[in-house]
Amino acid sequence: MGLAPPLEERWPVLAACPPALAWLRMRVNLGLAARTIDAYGRRLAEYLSSCAYRGIDPVRARREDIALYVRELTERPSCRGAGVLSFDSGAGLA
Repeated sequence: MGLAPPLEERWPVLAACPPALAWLRMRVNLGLAARTIDAYGRRLAEYLSSCAYRGIDPVRARREDIALYVRELTERPSCRGAGVLSFDSGAGLA
């Protein structure tokens, strides 16, 4: 198995936010599992993309900005589909 590409190649949006990139690199250096890094990287990239779309500086985001993002997550349809049984209503992300 080869080396994974650099974080900024896997998630280019992280390159535009040095604090986010540094945060994820720290987790890599701490030895977190590759799947954990992948999950953190995907979600962090998604958050940064959401901030960019809404014109919000992610480092200076206010509580209201983050609350809106979390609200959007809870209302988002599950990528597994509506027919997947779950412990909650099936709507949104846990």
